Amino acid sequence: MRAFYFSLTILVVCSLFACQSIDPPPTYDLATNVIPEEAGTIDPALGTYERGTKLNITAKPAENYVFDYWEGNVDRTTNPAEITVNGHTQITAVFMLRDYPLTINTVGEGTVTEQLVSSAKTEYRHGTTVRLTAQADEGWIFIRWEGDLEGDESVSEIVIDSPKSVTAVFEPLVNTAWTMGYNFNGQLGDGTRDDRSEPMWSIYNVEKIVAGAWHGFFINDEGTLYGTGYNYHGQLGDGSNTDRTTPVEIRGDVKHAAGGEFHSMYLTNDGELYAMGENSEGQLGDGTTTERTDPVQIETDVKSLAIGEWHSLFIKNDGTLWGTGRNTNNQISSEDVDFITAPVQIDSNVEHVAAGQRHTIYIKTDGTLWAVGGNGSGQLGDGTITNRPEPIEIASNVKYVNTGRDHSLYITNDGTLWAMGNNTSGQLGDGSTDSHTSPMQIDTNVHRAVGGNRHTLYVKENGQLWAMGANDIGQLGDGSTSTRLTPVHIDSDVLEIAAGINFSYYIKK
Repeated sequence: MRAFYFSLTILVVCSLFACQSIDPPPTYDLATNVIPEEAGTIDPALGTYERGTKLNITAKPAENYVFDYWEGNVDRTTNPAEITVNGHTQITAVFMLRDYPLTINTVGEGTVTEQLVSSAKTEYRHGTTVRLTAQADEGWIFIRWEGDLEGDESVSEIVIDSPKSVTAVFEPLVNTAWTMGYNFNGQLGDGTRDDRSEPMWSIYNVEKIVAGAWHGFFINDEGTLYGTGYNYHGQLGDGSNTDRTTPVEIRGDVKHAAGGEFHSMYLTNDGELYAMGENSEGQLGDGTTTERTDPVQIETDVKSLAIGEWHSLFIKNDGTLWGTGRNTNNQISSEDVDFITAPVQIDSNVEHVAAGQRHTIYIKTDGTLWAVGGNGSGQLGDGTITNRPEPIEIASNVKYVNTGRDHSLYITNDGTLWAMGNNTSGQLGDGSTDSHTSPMQIDTNVHRAVGGNRHTLYVKENGQLWAMGANDIGQLGDGSTSTRLTPVHIDSDVLEIAAGINFSYYIKK
């Protein structure tokens, strides 16, 4: 009897649990219709789908027809439209026949789609409004409409009251400027104040890029200067004190620019030097301490320039090096003065110059590297942390030099990158956080190198971009906020680089 009851129990359990079947999820049919039936197609047209499936349906007009609206359980005017299948679904696409021809052409690589917006009658006749959407192919950008439609908005409307012809003009994206890192003041130029740990392009056809402390400049292939970012002291030179989150045009005929803490300079193609922004220590070099929101001319016959935190430097065509501004560490002159309001000569036979927070470093025409000024972190590279009121020779066979806040970088004729100075965030890239008072080799086959506040970027001769140092706001552009004590690869096909306080720029082919 016990065996009988045991068998009965097993049978009941099996019936209640193990032997139950699981019903499959319900499915529903999608059916579509086109009005008129010859006017176009719908993709997908038919199908059976599980409940909850999301679909994108597209109305595709036949020649001489344009999509008008949907009927059924779908947004009336959106094309493509998204639907969720929660029951048997019937959708109809209504198309309209053109009475007036609308001819659409393209220049460059891209497409144009059409959508009916409104019609004066039930037929597609006089008074019909058509929305045109220009979509650039990858590597291209929409520029403008031509013909019977004008403007540069990619989505525009045209009223068909006669035969119309419209051309969408696209241009290739070349020499794009990419930005990353700190963006509170809009210095990344992307229209926001959001920090970014991954590079994002903001402007194209760029020949040169410049990073100040909290602001930046772009010079395009026509020599037009644009500024973005912090502008409280008028350092963008647009006549205002308003921050700019997208690049604003400053002027044309510019070949180079530089930015400091709160001031800037630019150089025209004919050698005229202009300055703007904060001037409390004479860093503009106009003989005053008056702040300037509009650029003021400082000098002529100038071939290059550089700006430190509060001092400015430029080289004239005759090779003489001049400086103005803060001099508390003798970064300009050995004289015992805290600041200088008009340019004074520093040296002669100078080919290239760079400026850090409190130091100046330059290359003479014979390839020797010289440094002067503050040296508290060993940024002069003379093996000491002793400030130098007079220029001291550091190296030979040098072709390029740049600085960060208190570290220095130079490239010798054989392409070797050397670095010295502050390394507390790994900005020298040697795998440590030990500062170095003498130059140490970082890499070979290097084309350019720049220093930011606590980070470094460099481009190799093959166009590969590398970065190291502080990365707390994503200024290295590797998608993280992790400090890098050794160089990490960022991008390829890179032409130029720039670095500010916790943000970076580069130009990509």
